[in-house]
Amino acid sequence: MEKETGYLIMARKMAYCYLFLFNSLFLFWFTDYYYNLNDSKYYFYITITAITLLISGVLYALHKLQLKKDNQTTTWKQLIHLSITDKLLFLCLCSYLITTIISSYPSASCYGMIRHTGLIFALFLAGTYAIVSRLYQQQQSILLLFLGSVGVVVIIGMLQFFNIDPLGFFQEVSDYQSNFYLSTMGNINFFSSLICLSLPLTIVLYLYCENTTSKILYSISMILCFIGLMIANSDSGYFGIFTLLLIIAYFALKNIQYLKRYFIVLLYFLGTFKLMGILIYFMQDSCRELHTFSHFIAYRPITWIFLVIVGIAYLLMDVYTSPCEKYFKGIQKVGRGLLLLIVILAIGLFLYYSFIDTKQPLGTFANYLRYNDAWGTGRGLIWNRVLYSYTQLPFLQLLFGHGLDTTRLLLIDTFGETMALYDNAHNEILQYLVTTGIVGLLCYLSTLISSLKRLWIFIKKEPYAFAIAATMLCYFIQAIVNINQPITTPFLFMFLGIGESFIRQEQTQPIKQDVKN
Repeated sequence: MEKETGYLIMARKMAYCYLFLFNSLFLFWFTDYYYNLNDSKYYFYITITAITLLISGVLYALHKLQLKKDNQTTTWKQLIHLSITDKLLFLCLCSYLITTIISSYPSASCYGMIRHTGLIFALFLAGTYAIVSRLYQQQQSILLLFLGSVGVVVIIGMLQFFNIDPLGFFQEVSDYQSNFYLSTMGNINFFSSLICLSLPLTIVLYLYCENTTSKILYSISMILCFIGLMIANSDSGYFGIFTLLLIIAYFALKNIQYLKRYFIVLLYFLGTFKLMGILIYFMQDSCRELHTFSHFIAYRPITWIFLVIVGIAYLLMDVYTSPCEKYFKGIQKVGRGLLLLIVILAIGLFLYYSFIDTKQPLGTFANYLRYNDAWGTGRGLIWNRVLYSYTQLPFLQLLFGHGLDTTRLLLIDTFGETMALYDNAHNEILQYLVTTGIVGLLCYLSTLISSLKRLWIFIKKEPYAFAIAATMLCYFIQAIVNINQPITTPFLFMFLGIGESFIRQEQTQPIKQDVKN
């Protein structure tokens, strides 16, 4: 356990002030409503991060110097102690620097364009990781603050969904445009990205908590997040959450108590959608419409059947707990078999209708099961164009990319002004591939995978590790059909830092407080 000095205590206080602002005010910050929301949140984020890095960085350096002074035998390598995740993130930044130097548009790569996701932004993301990983101690108050703030964001969005605009965001926005914006997050895809950061966290915390008050708080948070998922009408959110629910189901099959909690989660999910669907039906003249999965879950009869089945299954497990425990190994095998079948079926249907039977009419489901230019509300088109553009790059740029945040410029260079509408690949993997090259993409993926792999060691004995890993994983999954931006991407690096902080503290001494309190 590293000795605490006065410098370290002050640095931690500074870090907590930063996390307080980041998990509260940042989510609600705006200056000119939706017209410059990306800009205003970006400048707010880099301002508080820069100030915190400067002050806490100096204090942390003084802390290390004090430790070195107090113990002359300690080496600098022991004092600094870089983990594999630290080293991979550093390599990531180095590859981004090379990307910017060799880019045809070095200024755009450095500062970013519309999204501001250039080298400067990447450095500040690393700064967030550094602050949190070195100075954050596992205090649930920060996570509760995050969930509480997200709950308020959802309530604002819900009011807007019912045409109540408490903050005046839609005063000069057309009815058509208003369907694509929600709460203080801007675009509905960014809103759903926030839900994919908060919902896995609150689900896992709920599954493992034992305190009644905690159960109530996590239940409220979960219900609000399900409402947020519903009103966002964004497929990227469903992609992340559906995949996450399958993963959590696998772990819930650990014992009968976790499985019962998981079925309660499903009841919250389906029940929330059904009740909200009824409310929307009777208020349809004064609210927005539901689309895609939101409409399907809220109104299709098959989801009522599924709700009844889940409810009966939960009651049977609750009433016949002892017999279920006796035959739980059989339940495990059946449950995990069903999960595997669902995954195989989903992948199989997608491959079949995308590459074998490409003519069969699929109606609405063609948007999900048949990959072509129209797939994913036009994502197929942009993915194909981005991949083709990448293959036309010189060898060095195949390795290190065209330049951070320069997708639009590359598409214009390749296809002309007709592609000027697109400034992002709408797929973070493709976006990093084309802008930072195969080297930058592999460094980025390796950073996330290394953190998840190291957290995996603690998942079975520490639910807190599972909550953080599930949050990062869910964000990454939804990001496959979403974009990186300054509104929600910084939270991924906050959780990456929390994961690193957790691992460091577990390696020195086990964390006593956990989600059970």
